[in-house]
Amino acid sequence: MLFADSHFHLTEEFCAKPENTSAFAGTINVSSIQELEKAEKIKSAFAPQRIALAFGAFSFFDKLEDSEAVLSLGRNALDSLETVLQRNSKAFDAVGEAVLDAASPERRKTLNAQTEIFSRQLKLAEKYGKCLVVHCVRAMPLIFELAPVLKKLPAVVFHGWGGSVNEAESLLKRGINCFFSIGTPLINGKKSAAACAAALPLERILFETDFPYCNVKGVRLSQLETIKNVYSFAVAKRSVSMEDLAVQVYCNFSRAFFNSAINSL
Repeated sequence: MLFADSHFHLTEEFCAKPENTSAFAGTINVSSIQELEKAEKIKSAFAPQRIALAFGAFSFFDKLEDSEAVLSLGRNALDSLETVLQRNSKAFDAVGEAVLDAASPERRKTLNAQTEIFSRQLKLAEKYGKCLVVHCVRAMPLIFELAPVLKKLPAVVFHGWGGSVNEAESLLKRGINCFFSIGTPLINGKKSAAACAAALPLERILFETDFPYCNVKGVRLSQLETIKNVYSFAVAKRSVSMEDLAVQVYCNFSRAFFNSAINSL
């Protein structure tokens, strides 16, 4: 059985010893050319369409309360991202994660800077026909404003989806080819995550760990154990077997990141 982790980041452990290549698929998110080179080597150890690479300008994430840092670090990362695309448009599979985060009053003050970096990534995704990975926290009005452009993209993956069922349905009604990635809040009992896992169309759901930044209360799990647990909690919310869920989610993963419905299980 194959478990797709639609959003995680590089760790020294994963670089040294990737997860079980027969049971694991997923998307590695990087923010520099150096990280991209490491991720490319990992991708080569897996079968085709098992590992996707997403390159985004999010190196400012730990400085989200500082507009100057957001702009400086974000623009530098964007320059690298565009340089790679110009040399080889197939070097990675998705743009992002593209960040709009208003989780605190301090972060809300930098939304103009965040929006500049987000919008440039959106334009690159449109220009090169890439999936866009979105990190959106309490900034959904901005996403709805951008809907006319988002609907032009091959796919939009909402990483760590924290919105409601109604918001997800509204995005789909606007013609955006959306996928909603649900993570460890499902394990931790967050009601909105449980509601989305239970009610969203199965063909629109993805699962993730956000490893190594995930937080599972009261227990330390490996990345593969974490994603398996997310799947298990989702199975409990729907009348579907684990095997059928795994097959459908891998198909969603292929559609989102490779623009393909081919299931290479």
